[in-house]
Amino acid sequence: MKKITLFISYTFLIISLSNCASLTPKEEAIAKTKAIERYLEAVPTKVMMDDMVLKIAKTMPKEEQVDFINFMTKQFNFKLLETTMKKSMQKHFTLKEIDYMVATSLSPEGKSVMKKMGDYMADLMPIIEVEVVRILTEKKKEKEGTIE
Repeated sequence: MKKITLFISYTFLIISLSNCASLTPKEEAIAKTKAIERYLEAVPTKVMMDDMVLKIAKTMPKEEQVDFINFMTKQFNFKLLETTMKKSMQKHFTLKEIDYMVATSLSPEGKSVMKKMGDYMADLMPIIEVEVVRILTEKKKEKEGTIE
């Protein structure tokens, strides 16, 4: 099954690469939209976010974990995130790059990376959170004129 999935992914990549030069801008936008859909099928946003939320929650104090998980899994607007992801991918990546992302995501190594992404983000989030709070606090003090 893995070999078939990999074969299909690389077939899409090869077809896309061979057709890229001959596409009109409208055709390329349509092809990119289809490639983005394939990517989001390979790397479902909700599954990725749910895993990341659970891993991040483990880094928090026990009494905060349930509220954080509930907030992030029940109140987080995944549709908005996915819509934004699609627009951003369409804007920043070429068709070749998106096809490469699809092929990579479906490879054994790509699947392994995605399984580890939640742990990776859980390691980073506490630092990011501390830095954001620190910067916002400094900015607030600057506005109030209380920086020493």
